[in-house]
Amino acid sequence: MFEKSSALTAAESDRRAAAFFAQGQYQQALSQNQATARLLRHADPNLLRNSAICWHHLQNASAALECFKQYMRLSNSNTIDDIDQLAQYLNNAGRIAEGRQVIETQQHECHKKHLDLGWYLYRDNLWQQAFVEMEIGRQQGNILWIGEEKYKNLPPCPRWHGEPLAGKTVLAVAEGGLGDEFIFSRWLSLLDGQVDYYTNNSLSDVICTNFGINPYDRHRRYDYWFPMMSLPCLLEKYDPTMDRAYIKPQRSFVEKWRSKIIGQHTAVLSWKGNGNFAEKHIRDIPIEPLVNKLKHKYTLYSVCMEASHCPEGVVDLTKDITCWQDTLAIISLCDISLCSCSSVAHASGALGARTFVYTRPDDYFTWGGTASGGQTPWYKNVTVWRQATIGQWEPIFDQSLANLS
Repeated sequence: MFEKSSALTAAESDRRAAAFFAQGQYQQALSQNQATARLLRHADPNLLRNSAICWHHLQNASAALECFKQYMRLSNSNTIDDIDQLAQYLNNAGRIAEGRQVIETQQHECHKKHLDLGWYLYRDNLWQQAFVEMEIGRQQGNILWIGEEKYKNLPPCPRWHGEPLAGKTVLAVAEGGLGDEFIFSRWLSLLDGQVDYYTNNSLSDVICTNFGINPYDRHRRYDYWFPMMSLPCLLEKYDPTMDRAYIKPQRSFVEKWRSKIIGQHTAVLSWKGNGNFAEKHIRDIPIEPLVNKLKHKYTLYSVCMEASHCPEGVVDLTKDITCWQDTLAIISLCDISLCSCSSVAHASGALGARTFVYTRPDDYFTWGGTASGGQTPWYKNVTVWRQATIGQWEPIFDQSLANLS
């Protein structure tokens, strides 16, 4: 977020910059920062920090990194948050090894250090070390990625720490976003005992149907509950490699959509992330260039519920999608899914459908251990296409489409 500069003479310019930033006008906010700097006639740490944020949103990772490094030098900052942010800016710029060195050598002992180390370890496919570091970070920070409405309604029973479950009833509590639910559900089949599943969205039906478990019942007595992202550590089963599908579409929904998906070559498109996440903008891709390259060869279908409009040449199915079972059926009927890093990419991967996911240098932990153009071990049939430089999508669009057959 924006910080106020130290000079009162620049207060009005600061307010204008903050207003531009709040409206998403990042270039105007940056220009206003430069005007404030001229008024001050000296380098101001907070201006540099604010400018780094603007450059970040403008997808100029190198400029963002340089501004933030200057901020760190001028402010002599050594805070946990600023060290963490410096590593993130290095990651954004594709300088992953340098970001890791910052975390390993400069970061204080804290939960963020372990969470960040876990991210780097995933990129090396060191699954056990990665999950363990993430769990240490979660415990130190008392972090559960559970919606507040869920957390208030957890059952009055102990949290499960790996005790035998034979004859017990245990509640698996979903964490994170929808994509995370698809990711971590792969471990549910390894549990003994009676397992129920707690989430607040339409994935409840998908997960329960596919794994033969029941939805959460607040009137039922549970012996234990546990957060889903802790499951690999609780089971001591760390390898996420999947060479099979573990989610299937429901037959009635496939039949519902079968007559609507037509064409010799068909592709599902999803190009925007959930608007509720602060870093949503890093999970969006510009869809028009991709559509222009494909629309004469493929019949294109949108399942992108977050999109405010559908490009010309794409059939918008979102108006008739009522739940995740619809989306899964559509994906299963198409030849390929072309996705940004979003829940649709994970859904398509869990189905075993052929999938191209387009990402950034600092991508999500499931993609980072895979070279661009390679298939991720996390899912069968998912190919990762990663930008070399943030903002430059055309090269990987061309590379990926050259691999379509």
